[in-house]
Order: sequence, then structure tokens, then C-alpha cells
Amino acid sequence: MSIEDVPSVIKIIDSHDEDDAEEAERSYERNGVENQYVLVRNEQVVGVTGIQQAQGCENSYWLSWTYIDDEQCGNGYGRQMLNDIITELRSRGARKAFLKVSDYIDPEDGDIYAAARHLYKSLGFTTEVTLPDFYAEGETQYIMGLRLYDSISTPDIDDDDDSADGEQPASDIHLIDAPVKFNNLFEISETEGSFCFGWEIAGKKHFTAADVQIGLEAAKEQSARAAYVSFPSNFSVVSEPLFEAGFELIGSLTDYYENGIDELHFVHHFN
Repeated sequence: MSIEDVPSVIKIIDSHDEDDAEEAERSYERNGVENQYVLVRNEQVVGVTGIQQAQGCENSYWLSWTYIDDEQCGNGYGRQMLNDIITELRSRGARKAFLKVSDYIDPEDGDIYAAARHLYKSLGFTTEVTLPDFYAEGETQYIMGLRLYDSISTPDIDDDDDSADGEQPASDIHLIDAPVKFNNLFEISETEGSFCFGWEIAGKKHFTAADVQIGLEAAKEQSARAAYVSFPSNFSVVSEPLFEAGFELIGSLTDYYENGIDELHFVHHFN
């Protein structure tokens, strides 16, 4: 994809989802178009997709906006484009690919992402986290994942070692108890009233339930419907203060950071 393709790409995305089109345009302006791809037929852009490496992860990637021109739907271009991007990810040594999709019901067109969800499932993606009412009341976000190779690489393990069976022993996962503090609170793009906590490893003391409550009060003052935060599963001391403040664990992305370390998703509903 080149900068010259952006107007055509935005037009395609906008025909499906205005919010996605606005967010994509901002992203292309801010970050450029590296790792973004278009499908061209008869010198016309008929589809767009892209990938982004997950921050702080070992070979996990997110799929970005993936759309086919309305007039070209039903020709198999979506499947072809996704197969091509999966092949590209495998060539990069990616372990897992993730994507986000909703169940938005358009008043005129109905469930506009039903075909996309069916396609993702047919390619091997499975739903790993379900977030009801994420985008708005009644609109769910599904986070789907695809493992790109079956076995887990275990270098430097003796052939005689019983653990060399393709799975990383749980005892090898290093637990993190370093102090964590919150450093941001923001409304999540494309949502109505869903807020997210940002955090960092810093300071001398770990956050408490009282610290979490301060953040929740700040979100509530901004008319938040829900607050979300996610942590690596090897952060051993985050769950207790979150639960005490009223968060619940809603799901996890398996092997997100590396094999054996998931991403845990927590939510607090204000209603």
C-alpha cells in the first residue's frame, strides 16, 4: 500500500463503517502505511488489510482494518486477502495473529460483520475474549486469535529432558511482582463510554484498591459505562486490588506475550 492508495482505501472502509474510516485515516496520517496492504484488480483497489506487531510481545500481531469494496463482495477476495496476510505472517515467524470484530446491527443492513466473522472462523480464528456492550449498549467486541504454528519452540533443551514436548513448563514462567502504577485514563476510540486504564512499572509501591477506586471515580465523572484494563498473566499481584475495587476477569488472550504468558482482560461496569 502506498500513500496514493489512501483515498481509495478510506472510501472502501467508509462504505462499511464510518467510525473505522475516521480512525483509519487518522492512523495513516500519524503512522504512515507501513505493513498495510491493498488488493488490486484491473488497476483498481478492491480491498485493504494490514498487520501491526503487538507491543511488548514475542511475535504476536494484530490485523488492522480489513475490508473489501462493496461491489466486489462475494468474489472470494476477502478470503484470498486474508490467506495472503496469514502467509506473510508465517514468513515473519509470527506465533499468533489477533483481530477485533463486532456484532453491530445496522438499522437497514442488519448484522454487517456476520460474513466477516464466519470467514475468520473458517480460516481457523477462534473467539478468545468476548466483551459485551463494549462499543455501545448492545454491541459486543469479539477478540479472535489464530495460532500460526502448532508447536512451541523450546531451544536449548536437552533431548532427554522430559519437558521437551513442545510445551513450556509452567515452572519456567517468571512471575513479576514489580510495582505497577496507573498513568493514564482515556475513552477508547470508537466506543461510547468505554474507558481504559494505562499503566507502567514504576515507583516503590504496587497500586492498591484505593488507587483503582480513584481512577474509577475519574471515569465515572466522564460518564463512563465501563472501565477496562489488561495485564500479563505473570503479573502476580494485580488481580487482588482489581477484584477488591469491583473489577472482574472477563477473559484472556492465550499466549499473547509469549508462550505461557496470556493477556488477562478485566472490566468494571458502572451500571
